[in-house]
Amino acid sequence: MKYLITLVALFLMSNMATSQGLIADIMDVQSVEAAEGTNVKEMQDKYQKDFDELTTKLDESIAKMDEEYKKTVTKNVEDFSKVLAKGEKQPTNNAKMRTYTKINSSTISLRSKKKSFVAKWRSKNFIATQQLPKEERKERQQELKDKVEEYHQLFDEEYNANITAIKAFRDKEHLVDNVPEESTTTSEEEQ
Repeated sequence: MKYLITLVALFLMSNMATSQGLIADIMDVQSVEAAEGTNVKEMQDKYQKDFDELTTKLDESIAKMDEEYKKTVTKNVEDFSKVLAKGEKQPTNNAKMRTYTKINSSTISLRSKKKSFVAKWRSKNFIATQQLPKEERKERQQELKDKVEEYHQLFDEEYNANITAIKAFRDKEHLVDNVPEESTTTSEEEQ
C-alpha cells in the first residue's frame, strides 16, 4: 500500500513539473527589440495638439467669465445709479452697501472659478504627460506647473485691482449734501 501511494505521488509530481502550471504556455510571449523613437514623435505631437486645444478652451472660458463678471458689475452699478439719482440719503446708503456686497462677492467668486478651471486644465494635461517618455514627461510637467503659477499670479493681480476699485467705490461719498456757498454771502455784505 505504501508503494502504491508513493508511486501515485511520484506520478502526480512529475506530471505537474512538466506542465508548469495552467497558464505557463499562455504567458510565454516572445521578446522583440524595441524600435527607438517610432512612437515618441507621434506621442509628442498628440500631446502638443491636445495641450493647445485645452489651453484654447481654458482661455475662452476665462474670457467668457470675465464678460459675465463685467455685465454683473455694470448691472449692479446701474441699479445703484438709479437709486442715487433720486437723491435720498438712506436708500442711497442701502443701495451702496448692497452694490458693494454683490460686487465683492462676484469678485471673490470669479477668482475661485478661474482657479478651479485652471486646476481641471492642469489635471487633464498632467494625465496626458504620462504617455510621454520620462525626460519629456518631467519637462512638460514642469511647464504645466509654471503655467499654472502664471495663471494664478495673473488672477491674484486682477483680484487685487478689482478689490481696490470696489473699496474706492465703498469709500467714496456719492451723495453730497448741498451746502450754500459762503463766498456769495460775504460779497453781498460788503456791498
